[in-house]
Amino acid sequence: MSKAKIVTDSSAELSPDVVERLGIEVVPWRLQMGTETVQDGPSFRSPEAYRDMIRHKVLPVPIAPDARHFTVVYERLCQEADEIVSVHCSSHLNRVFQAANQARARFLGRCEVYVVDSQFISRALGLLVEAAAQAAMEGMSGADIVRLIHGMIPRVYFAFHVEKMDYLNRAGLVADERRTATGLSRVLLMMEDGQIVSFHRSRSRGTPVDRLMDFVIEFQRLEELAIVHSGLTSGYQDMAKRLEEELPTQRFTEHIYGPILFNYLGPTALGVVVFEG
Repeated sequence: MSKAKIVTDSSAELSPDVVERLGIEVVPWRLQMGTETVQDGPSFRSPEAYRDMIRHKVLPVPIAPDARHFTVVYERLCQEADEIVSVHCSSHLNRVFQAANQARARFLGRCEVYVVDSQFISRALGLLVEAAAQAAMEGMSGADIVRLIHGMIPRVYFAFHVEKMDYLNRAGLVADERRTATGLSRVLLMMEDGQIVSFHRSRSRGTPVDRLMDFVIEFQRLEELAIVHSGLTSGYQDMAKRLEEELPTQRFTEHIYGPILFNYLGPTALGVVVFEG
């Protein structure tokens, strides 16, 4: 049998070249676009795609993969490997983790399937999946890959700002009920233990970029830093400029978030994903 296989869902927002290079199996979400249902994919992660959706007033309604979709993938991969490590978005956001676990139960005694709740989504999930896939390519066992992921999770941070709380309120995703009033969001939000909570150490005034910069400069060692945005506002350009000015030796990337996160945060969220070295 070959090395352990790595599975995730499309909310990890991986680029096609990474998927191909690392041999990652991506189980796609579906998107209800008006009367049409399409498969989620990289083509939807662009400013042009979002502008087109907004212009035509057809916003995506995500449909998560269910146990049947994972069963088909696990069945095929079990013919190729003894172990599968399936890493998914936070179980507090949707039921993908539960669906993967339900499918896993059908393979007991046939193939070792590990299902991991990453506690994140978007680029934060993606970097964990990439690390798992790289470890698999190097021959690490499924159990050791799971330990690697669990060791990384406490060092991953995803903080973001939204202009309005309406999208999050509609999805019922903010754990701190004091911050669920509609209107402007006056605090930084972040993912903690898989939930979206207010970041109380953030100053209450200043621009979103000011608050995100305050968050970033707290870290002594940044192994990875990504600006997460939709491409529909200028905030990401301001953030990039501030990083270049204040942390000139720090490398960072820009990441356009996908329709699943778009459905949770809306079109103008600005965030950062940090992996602390």
